[in-house]
Amino acid sequence: KMGVEQDGFGRHLAYHILTNHPGEYTWSTGGRRYIRVPADEIVLPFPMWRPGQTRGVPWAHASLLDMHDIRGFREATLVSARVGASNMLIYERDPDQPPPEDDENWENGEFIQELEPGKSNVVPDGFKARESRFDMPDDSTGDFQKAILRGAASGVDANYNVLANDFEGVSWSTLRQAVIEDREHWKRLQGWYISQIKNVIYERWLRNALIRNQIKGLYAYDLERANHYQFYGRRWQWVDPL
Repeated sequence: KMGVEQDGFGRHLAYHILTNHPGEYTWSTGGRRYIRVPADEIVLPFPMWRPGQTRGVPWAHASLLDMHDIRGFREATLVSARVGASNMLIYERDPDQPPPEDDENWENGEFIQELEPGKSNVVPDGFKARESRFDMPDDSTGDFQKAILRGAASGVDANYNVLANDFEGVSWSTLRQAVIEDREHWKRLQGWYISQIKNVIYERWLRNALIRNQIKGLYAYDLERANHYQFYGRRWQWVDPL
């Protein structure tokens, strides 16, 4: 089930991992596309959102589509700006004038004229000049990006002003409150990471080290005495100026 081998009670027995990235040309190593790794050799923590869930989802999943839309909109705006800046002079056949007898361009339509600053040209016989003007993008790009980034920031539980590096029109009290809320969120993530990953790795390492007598002064029967530890996450200075 999504690469996770389970028993009848839903406990993880093993993980079936690709031997190569699916985007690589080589899809197998030694004739095998997957390798089986016992579950007790891998630490795979994730917040469980529903019963029976075997794999986690990206924590930024609620914001990925918004960020993708920003990229597409900016690319489309850039293309529109390039087109808008590329005004040209086009020669059209003039129906009010007879076609020139000795001009082969009248039939194949391949009349090319390069424009230079300050240069004037004479319209050939049988043609009339028409200027093509393309509209430049409007000023909605910034507002669109701000609106989408606000939703993306909410999806990753981060403050918009900090995430978007946009401090325009933000008062000190508003920014102060945002920074405090962000730091409290980081503390919650630190606590989850420590309890689900750091503690598990440390306890596995401690048992292995005691069995091998790798810690001076401690032995295998000292597991309980050596198991009193505490991980601390990063902390910050208070936001108010000294």
